Amino acid sequence: MTILEVPVRKKNKYKLSFVKTNFAKGVLFCLLSFFCFALMGALVKQAAPNASTPQILFFQNSIGLIIVLPFVLLNKGLTLKTEHIYMHLFRSLIGAAGMYFLFCSISLISLTNAILLTYTASLWIPLIVWLLFHQKVQKIAWIGIFTGFIGIILILNPNAKMVHFGSLIAILSGICLAFVLLVIRRLNATEPMMRIVFYSFLFSSIIFLPFAICAWRELTLQTVMYFLGISCALIFSQIFIAIAYRYASAVELAPFVYSSVVFAALINWLTWTQLPTYLEIFGILFVVIGGIVTTWKPKEVLIREPLNLKSTRN
Repeated sequence: MTILEVPVRKKNKYKLSFVKTNFAKGVLFCLLSFFCFALMGALVKQAAPNASTPQILFFQNSIGLIIVLPFVLLNKGLTLKTEHIYMHLFRSLIGAAGMYFLFCSISLISLTNAILLTYTASLWIPLIVWLLFHQKVQKIAWIGIFTGFIGIILILNPNAKMVHFGSLIAILSGICLAFVLLVIRRLNATEPMMRIVFYSFLFSSIIFLPFAICAWRELTLQTVMYFLGISCALIFSQIFIAIAYRYASAVELAPFVYSSVVFAALINWLTWTQLPTYLEIFGILFVVIGGIVTTWKPKEVLIREPLNLKSTRN
């Protein structure tokens, strides 16, 4: 569930209500969010030669925790007490794995392809809910999934003798992101966003600390500045998307999610003079179209079953 989808209890069912105020502002903040995400990826690629992936992830989350902590402590209306600590932990574990796969892929393949394959999460979500939760998937979603997977095959380059390992782990990142989005959807029904972000940074810092120590490299001031930039870019990305969902629904903003791929391609070209091949461009178009079709809904939908979570928003 996105920040904008507010569960309203009525006759033992939850209805999704949307606050639509300014679509243009929603698009603007959405674009800012995904520009920050692409910028984060570029900074990771710059830091990768001088730091291990666990180091980057540990500092990203620990710096994020330091930045977020004052806002949590100064917010008198927010408590950290939760009845869903195991769900927060699971979200952090699967999220940590997804970010690890993403950061590894960024250091191995082009920034554009790494981010695009991670954003195939929208293609995996319907498959996950169909396979694990036996929920019915609309026919239009299957069309989007099929279209998106054609794009993935084109990006993987079937004519090559061997599929690049970096592409495979980027796809794993997309699968992990799909699980994270499903968990956040449930958590958002009962937990304030700041509590979700706090536990994500806290648990992720703890998870990556021992790996960072084992893979420790001597850091330069420039690398530390990259770490700071990575953390700030991630935090601003989350802030901007939260603001965007106040002005427009997730359905309306779904097509703009893939703007991150465009920003990544521009950064890739300006920084490393790398341009996607014609086959990759066709693949990108198929994945983007497939993702938009998969997430598109002709009208607002009601949740079919009540969320079995007791509210702990205060």
